[in-house]
Amino acid sequence: MMKRFAMTMALVSLVAGCGSQAVKVGYMHQAEQLPAYKQATVRGDSRIFIAAAGKEVFSSNWRDAPHQVVLTPGKHRLDVHFFEGKYYANENVFVDVEAGYQYELTYDSDFSTWVQFYVNEK
Repeated sequence: MMKRFAMTMALVSLVAGCGSQAVKVGYMHQAEQLPAYKQATVRGDSRIFIAAAGKEVFSSNWRDAPHQVVLTPGKHRLDVHFFEGKYYANENVFVDVEAGYQYELTYDSDFSTWVQFYVNEK
């Protein structure tokens, strides 16, 4: 069964640019100690940065935040940042993940006033 969560937010125009961002992987301390089949992965594309999961902060600067995180099973609050061209948005996205599954963090946007996040089970 496919799970899909949605979150809508307003976009804010940025004056500063953003450099290229390589894919980085952030791990919650408990998840990295578990075998892969007991972990859940949430992955966004190059426009989506995951700065924190709950109290676990991966980067104080969202531009250095990973595009993918590995989590323990259960409910998590992700601090998600979206950047496209001159537009920026930040929102908390709540997910309930299961062990052994991968989730894709996607979005829909008009790239000027709003963005909506979706979490899809792969």
